[in-house]
Amino acid sequence: MEAEERPPLSGALVLLTVFAVLGGFLFGYDTGVVSGAEVFVQNDLGLSDAKIQVVVSVTVLFAAVGSALAGAPLQARGRKPVIMVASCFYCVGSLTVAAARGFGELVAGRVVLGLGVGLSSMAIPVYVAEASPAELRGRLVSCYNLFIVLGQAAACGVNIVCGTYLGTSSRWRVSMGVAAAPAFLQLVGFFYLPESPRWLAQTGDVDGAARVLETLRGRAASSETIERDLQQLRAMEPEDVGDCAQGLSEVRRTPHLRATFGLGLGLMALQQFSGVNTIMYYGAAILIMCGFEEKDSVALTAVLALAQGLGIVVSLPLWERCGRRRLLIPSALAAAAAMACVALAFWAGIDTYKYVGLLGVVTYLVGFGLGLSSGPWVVNAEIYPTRLRGLGQASACTANWAANYVVAACVEIKPVRRVYSSLSHFLAKTRPTWLGRAARNRHRHAIEQASHRWRGGRHGDPAQTRRNILISTQVAATFLSLCKALGQASTFALLSCISLAGAAWLHGALPETAGRSLEEIEDLFRARSYGQVRTADEDEVRNPLGDDEAM
Repeated sequence: MEAEERPPLSGALVLLTVFAVLGGFLFGYDTGVVSGAEVFVQNDLGLSDAKIQVVVSVTVLFAAVGSALAGAPLQARGRKPVIMVASCFYCVGSLTVAAARGFGELVAGRVVLGLGVGLSSMAIPVYVAEASPAELRGRLVSCYNLFIVLGQAAACGVNIVCGTYLGTSSRWRVSMGVAAAPAFLQLVGFFYLPESPRWLAQTGDVDGAARVLETLRGRAASSETIERDLQQLRAMEPEDVGDCAQGLSEVRRTPHLRATFGLGLGLMALQQFSGVNTIMYYGAAILIMCGFEEKDSVALTAVLALAQGLGIVVSLPLWERCGRRRLLIPSALAAAAAMACVALAFWAGIDTYKYVGLLGVVTYLVGFGLGLSSGPWVVNAEIYPTRLRGLGQASACTANWAANYVVAACVEIKPVRRVYSSLSHFLAKTRPTWLGRAARNRHRHAIEQASHRWRGGRHGDPAQTRRNILISTQVAATFLSLCKALGQASTFALLSCISLAGAAWLHGALPETAGRSLEEIEDLFRARSYGQVRTADEDEVRNPLGDDEAM
């Protein structure tokens, strides 16, 4: 079989993707920076534990609100304006938080940031997917998730640097306010970026869509490739544009749309309930439970962050070559096996098998990064018909953030406080002597004051400290209230069962969408839902590169 031409990655498409996925970086940064900065916020503004918990969780709550409210404007006004509004929210929210003088202003800024996170998490994957050729769609959309992880890593680094080198009030204001810079850069960049070609065609502007498509494909693209994409755009009917009420009515009465929406929402739920928040938010506390010393657990936390990032990077070229099914289903199985490994380590005696527990945690994050980290965003960005893509993405993102909020609102944050306090304390001790003893002592005093409540009061109570670690980690290790009473081994066993059940569900519910145009994907779901015989082609990757190149 003659190998088909690999579609070129034009400069215009690269710029569009980079400026778009900056929203993922801001997503990761703004949701991660509070973990390290909250201890300094609490001490500087004199906030109670209840108030600081509101500060932490309110962003996630309003991310869900923003996702739910943005479906209609995404459908009616386009993808580009929604992303630009999200950039404005990021700028305003970051600066408001940085300048906050009290609890009310701090919460207001975090609310605005939450709206920005909700809008961007819904609009950006759709925007990138609709601008990308089918042969590159998976890897370009997954860059959004990679930038989320990079944002979380940057937040950790900025918190450590600010906590080490800046004064009491400046350290958290700088770390939270610096996010305004990439947000402003994204806003300026989007003034020069085009609207989604599919949205333009959907609204009747086929000529405008064709001009955008030719620019994004670049001069190196063959005329056959451009003509194929243009024919798909011309086939779209302008009357497909409808409001959310009409869309919901259509979903309720149409079997293949119900299956599509069920898959999208189910993938987001599986991503949250497989235990990723357990590991990412409270990895160090889990490692302390596994028997590692506090100083070792702090260093190993960086390894955990790198593990998921490694999985995502490895998966980038595989979304088209291997397909969605061959990454998502093994990823869920790997998560189940890893969580079972951790559960067995606790059951057999974690003091003896702590390295087995560590292996399980690292394996989980690598396996999760290979599929479940990016996969739900990739699949949700492509499975909905263009006329319902705003509604579908809004529903999926709302489900994702609602599940995330349950975790953020119900768990204790003391283990995270301990991690950053310990790491900053370590940096203060090893700080270069040329910076001066006074600066080093000033930072050490701030850390000791920030850790006062965690360490059990004035004199310290080791027993209370151990109870705080155990209770906080056990609650953090689950977002289902039933898990609170199960204990460590049973909790991780439950998470393993959830991932295993998810893999079985995906095997029957997820057709292979790699290599298919966005319009062909709806036909695929329609064929499955109306009783047509299922063929092996549904589960195979349609290789647009040709058999020779795929070898």
